[in-house]
Amino acid sequence: PRTAPDAAFNHDATCADGLCRALTGEPVTFQDTSTGGIASRRWDFGYDTVRSRSGSTVAHSWSSPGFYEVSLSVENELGHSTRSQVFLVEAGDPAGSCRSDPQTLCLLHSRYQVRAHWWTGDGRNGVGHVVRAGTDESGLLWFFAPSNWEVLVKVLDGSAENGHVWVYGASTTDVGYVVSVTDTATGAMREYRNEPGHEAPAIVSATAFPADAGLPGRDRPAGQAPFPESGSCRAGSDTLCLRDGRFELTVDWRTTDGRLGPGRTSRPRSVESGLFWYFSPLNWEMLVKVVDGTAMNGNFWLCVASATDVGFELTVRDTATGLVKVYTKDAGSPAPAIIDMGAFPERAPPA
Repeated sequence: PRTAPDAAFNHDATCADGLCRALTGEPVTFQDTSTGGIASRRWDFGYDTVRSRSGSTVAHSWSSPGFYEVSLSVENELGHSTRSQVFLVEAGDPAGSCRSDPQTLCLLHSRYQVRAHWWTGDGRNGVGHVVRAGTDESGLLWFFAPSNWEVLVKVLDGSAENGHVWVYGASTTDVGYVVSVTDTATGAMREYRNEPGHEAPAIVSATAFPADAGLPGRDRPAGQAPFPESGSCRAGSDTLCLRDGRFELTVDWRTTDGRLGPGRTSRPRSVESGLFWYFSPLNWEMLVKVVDGTAMNGNFWLCVASATDVGFELTVRDTATGLVKVYTKDAGSPAPAIIDMGAFPERAPPA
């Protein structure tokens, strides 16, 4: 008898600890092994995918390093099922010797190595861990929990502008930290610090490393389609939904020379953390978190970090209570972290 489908697939890549690995330019073959009757199927290979695929056996290769979530969705008249796996795609032609591991983030074709160490005022300390979401230019680190993203780090090829590689970063915390960025081709290292108890300003270093011919050209991925969220918030290309759709976030950016536009949402996110980009899907500008602090003070906390000196107006709406808050920053100066621990009450105040 016909039954609802149960999605499953296998492939010829190597996986360990829930993470699969591949190299740019080298195809991975995927085979649908779902059970139940299949009326339709759809493969999604991450945010660099221009269109989805529908075959039972497909081969896919990625052109740019980064983390990609591969998913297979199958359905028939009795139901729908989705299965996914995270892939770390590394440079097939590395420009350096960076080796990715749970505490090491590699950017710009494995040339630049990013690591972090954190500490608190009460003596706790540890190392930063890599969030399994990122591009060849932008990555994330967490300190206390995988869904609670703390630091956004970007390494950008600015050679066409000023002959240097740029380092930008931002943190949604007042925890102390040191972020080290190493050029594995030359051994040069830069460190960026924040002391505990201080809201960390953005890292804005447009002369971090001298550029050279060793930086490879990179294809930028096409913009990704939004995917649905639960709750009253409705996700879109410029609308981010957090906490199961309760909180709706949009941002408008502006530069010192008068350019302006809406922030666009990035595919990787967790229930409490998300990202916006302005100029390129690879170049993440703003990390935002809505943390459930109701057990502490009856409120949801808003934390924002902007890894740029671009100005912005961030609008956050609590769809459960209707409360709206707007946070702004002028263009031309590094942005300090926003940590609003009284942002949104758990329940609407009495009329």
